[in-house]
Amino acid sequence: LVCSVGWSLYSITFSHSRIGCAVGSSGTILTSYDGGANWEEIISGNRDPVFDIQFVDANRGWATGFGGVFHTGNGGVNWVQSEGVGGWSLYFLDDQNGWASGAGGNLDKTTDGGMTWTRVHETIQSRVYDIIFVDDLVGWAVGIPYIMKTVDGGQSWAENGSGIHARLHSICFVGSDYGWAVGDDGIIVHTNNGGDSWEIQETPTDAYLEGVFFIDTLQGWAVGFRTILVTHDGGINWEFQSDLESPPASVFFSVAFTDNLTGWIVGDKGLVLGTTNGGETWTRQQTHTSATMHCLSAVDSRTVWTGGWTGTILHTTNGGW
Repeated sequence: LVCSVGWSLYSITFSHSRIGCAVGSSGTILTSYDGGANWEEIISGNRDPVFDIQFVDANRGWATGFGGVFHTGNGGVNWVQSEGVGGWSLYFLDDQNGWASGAGGNLDKTTDGGMTWTRVHETIQSRVYDIIFVDDLVGWAVGIPYIMKTVDGGQSWAENGSGIHARLHSICFVGSDYGWAVGDDGIIVHTNNGGDSWEIQETPTDAYLEGVFFIDTLQGWAVGFRTILVTHDGGINWEFQSDLESPPASVFFSVAFTDNLTGWIVGDKGLVLGTTNGGETWTRQQTHTSATMHCLSAVDSRTVWTGGWTGTILHTTNGGW
């Protein structure tokens, strides 16, 4: 199903099989209460781009952009703005404790679900693209040019991963010990000790990578410019997982799996690929759109949402879009 609002959409999330929100440029916030069949725009009071969103249940969620952080307690019916907070990304551990990073590397923390925020760090020594926390104290920020780690809830940060100076776009963790981050020039870095140290994993490509997803500590995928990579041993070995002689898209932006066999990839020109055999074969799915798709949320093996340019939202519950 397609919903066009005339603005780019950057992130989409569903806290329930029927309740979801999507955010995008010019402060666009969309909400659906019927599993994505219909969407309505919520006026947020801000027309700046919104880059990230997270819900912890059907009612409580947050969105962030250049205009600040917005929070809702009623499933997106109303949003309240927190001035001067946020910008690039946010991460919540639960319904009370969360962090938001700004364009200048500043970091703010809330302990009351986003009602109030406290500046815990003024400038992280890296341009931050993504943040993640595994508990109240330990977290990471990735971007340019370092991996940064905190062990005191974001009050102080230190360069993490000696010798790794690269632009990293995405980070994921399985539990608190095993993590991967991907970025430019085919770089994939990995930790198996909770980020105390990181190592560069050998890859067969120098293409920039946009997204990474691991279903467990062994099996994972990384996607980017004309590239789909897979590993079955935690990244010791990575190999191509598509026919790159005639790629169906120039850029793959996001990948998600619901188990070891069932997964999806989205990319430019309306691309959605699906697999039911762990990526041994990928099948292009009909989407009836040429809009670039950036974000992917897979709730279960049949229920998937993706969002992208020009306000396009696609939804499937049976493999058809």
